[in-house]
Amino acid sequence: MKMARSYPLLLLLGLCSPLHVQGLTIYRIGGDDQPPPALEVPYEFRHVPWSAVVATAGDQTQSLQLQAEYIEPKQLDGSVNLLLSIVENGGLILTTNRYDSLVAPGESEFTVWDGDIETAYQGDESAAWGGIFNRRENRSYRPFKYWVFDLGGRFTIQKIRFYPRDRFRFERFAESFIVGVSDGDPVKDGTRDLKVTAESDFNQIHNIRENTNAVVELEFPQQPVRQILFAVGRNIRSIWEIAEIEMYGAGFSAFARYESTIIDLGQPFILGPLIWAGDQPLGASIEVRTRLGDDPDPNLYWRTTFRGDEKTLFDRQGKLLTRETYAALQLGERAGTTHDTRNWSDWSAPIALAGEIGNPIGDRPRRFAQVRADFHSRAETGGRLNYLQFAASPPRAAHIAAEIEPAQVRPGQTTSFTYKLLPHFTGDEAGFDRVEIDTPGRIVSVDAVRIDGRDEGFAVARLDESSFAVQIPHIDVRRSLDLIEIDFKAQVFQYGTVFSGWVSDSTQPYEVAQAVVAGDADVQNDSATLQVALADVGLESIGRVKLGSSICTPNSDRVNDEVRLEYDLLNLAGAALVYIDVCDLSGRKLWTSNRIAHASGRFAVAWDGRDDSGLLLPPGVYLLRLEVETDKGRDRVGRIVSLVY
Repeated sequence: MKMARSYPLLLLLGLCSPLHVQGLTIYRIGGDDQPPPALEVPYEFRHVPWSAVVATAGDQTQSLQLQAEYIEPKQLDGSVNLLLSIVENGGLILTTNRYDSLVAPGESEFTVWDGDIETAYQGDESAAWGGIFNRRENRSYRPFKYWVFDLGGRFTIQKIRFYPRDRFRFERFAESFIVGVSDGDPVKDGTRDLKVTAESDFNQIHNIRENTNAVVELEFPQQPVRQILFAVGRNIRSIWEIAEIEMYGAGFSAFARYESTIIDLGQPFILGPLIWAGDQPLGASIEVRTRLGDDPDPNLYWRTTFRGDEKTLFDRQGKLLTRETYAALQLGERAGTTHDTRNWSDWSAPIALAGEIGNPIGDRPRRFAQVRADFHSRAETGGRLNYLQFAASPPRAAHIAAEIEPAQVRPGQTTSFTYKLLPHFTGDEAGFDRVEIDTPGRIVSVDAVRIDGRDEGFAVARLDESSFAVQIPHIDVRRSLDLIEIDFKAQVFQYGTVFSGWVSDSTQPYEVAQAVVAGDADVQNDSATLQVALADVGLESIGRVKLGSSICTPNSDRVNDEVRLEYDLLNLAGAALVYIDVCDLSGRKLWTSNRIAHASGRFAVAWDGRDDSGLLLPPGVYLLRLEVETDKGRDRVGRIVSLVY
């Protein structure tokens, strides 16, 4: 779904639904050739074609091919002259005027790219000549007649070809010309070789001073470009003419973007997870993101008051500016737009390819959504996006604030936590009877549940090392603002560990669970966070290290037949490589465990007294070493073990 515009368009997907929708709804964008999802539960399916939700055409949409079944970056045909349809394909042609500014070309210049070799543009005194400044040589070239061809996207161009009419091939060929390229990156403006007017510059790829050929064909470097400068100097002996300029390229657009209109779901929903199906061959990637909102516009519009630097969100009548009233302002009054962070989320992190289970998108019920897909391609390789799909369910509560206590613990230590939830209902929500909590550390036990200060019966519906779920009495509008407290024990190994939570209805497990939001759930507690910090944490990645026994007696009597090393890894940024080996006292390695990658947590390894060949080592004293490789270096610890038999 696409947005190359200053304000959003709307697609209402909830018009045909009743005011209060119940159950599960599956939304799919694109994939017209795909059947509806095969689910064993009742659901409503709503399909929308790609073209129905693509935003107003702009730079990024022009680099896309939209089919009913898929979208992909635009691909050039190496046998087709690009200039014949450059404008229709979202490109632009500019030329110089007598004031060294880029303007639209005059009618007489269209003969250069009209496909008619019997018409020509002449470089005589009537032409508008301009100058080019070469930064590398610190000199100006003048006079030149030049055109700038903007392709509307970044493509790999193979060659440019130009020539006069055949009957003038010996006397009206161009004697000197310059070709430059730009990838369109504004960050590089002012650093390229050639400066052409105040707003354009290019890297020079050809500078021919003494040409004698009527038909000129020049190759381009194999790199994506967006803009091409073609400049022709004055002839010494006669005027020049150009019947046609031809340009050829091949391969996929280096970058393309699909961004949707603002999608109106008709009422607030819990959304997610979003999945997408497509193809990402080696060398190509697709990044899919979402953002959600409470109103139809993710932008705030600002007006200059002309009182110093003062800006306001309101018009002269004191009304909040909208996209329509902002567009009606005088140009000098328009002070720009900013993202509405109060009513709209930021764009999400990229979402993995379909098939992976993810959490619901968004932190609360939302009515409006927008999706973006960025395509990064090589000339020979491009990705393809078949469809985007997400589930939606009515909210279980209007809002659920949550916090955890304590908010700081010692690393790796079993700690008693209380998870607090404060649900708020407006009367229409169905409620919930199940709470799921992510425990990125290690869960030890679930101990108690209290609602409004009273102990309540509960059941542990699921418990593993990274999360648990508890079944509680049904919570609905009758228990709005009743504090729910869940006591559990866990170990934390990562600074800033977030204990995310969700609520759902156990009788409707196929519906989307609703995320809780970090906030002030308990006025008696100052936590208001779901993040837990670590106390007394150093810079080392290795925390507690414990040997089950320092003596190994491999006699097959099941007593100390192996040495068990238990260790805590702390504050790792992702997974880190862990090396464990056994050495003799001279440092010679005798046994090495498999190299493994671990995130923060508690782990263990066992050594049975044998070397890498599986042979029992002689009795003696050995060094058991643990080493962790992080982006800041390597941390090491060692323990002495004795082998006795």
